[in-house]
Amino acid sequence: MWMLGSLLVTATVCPEGSVLKSRTTPEAREEWCDKDGIRHGARRAFYPSGQSWFEGEYTQGKRSGAWIFWYENGKLMAQATYVDDKVEGPVQRWHDNGAKALEGTCKTGVAHGRWQRFWPNGKEEVVATFVSGKPTGNTQYYSRRGSLIDRARWLNEKAPGATPGSDRYLRLELENQLESLFAECHN
Repeated sequence: MWMLGSLLVTATVCPEGSVLKSRTTPEAREEWCDKDGIRHGARRAFYPSGQSWFEGEYTQGKRSGAWIFWYENGKLMAQATYVDDKVEGPVQRWHDNGAKALEGTCKTGVAHGRWQRFWPNGKEEVVATFVSGKPTGNTQYYSRRGSLIDRARWLNEKAPGATPGSDRYLRLELENQLESLFAECHN
């Protein structure tokens, strides 16, 4: 451990057989454990100010375990758990003001179950349910004040051969937009 300004910094420890590597760019300082050209062990990055940006672990080149991200102001940005390089379990994200921005669950790298996005004031923005990465059931959209402004009903089906302008094509476009709102499970 050492002090960097007012921050307490711990040394990155690599597993046996791995060596610590690092690089500094104008955007960040990064450290990672390398075993024969493959990331294996801890990986950390710091903002130019010295504040932690993120930290997590690799196992034979694949993300594993808890990964945590911070804003440069030191507030928590996001956290998720990886299994074999896929997000697995609860995912949370916060706005830079500290208010919750998103929460949901990933299953084998795709959204599964109830997901919520929040406005910076803490009010719900979107509430959706996913099954194996596809929206299903009712999705609600809320104003910044918390009033319900729209809803959609998903049948969790693909629309092969949908042509531009058709209702099924428009539904797929909306589905893709919704999936991009909840893209936390994607690598």
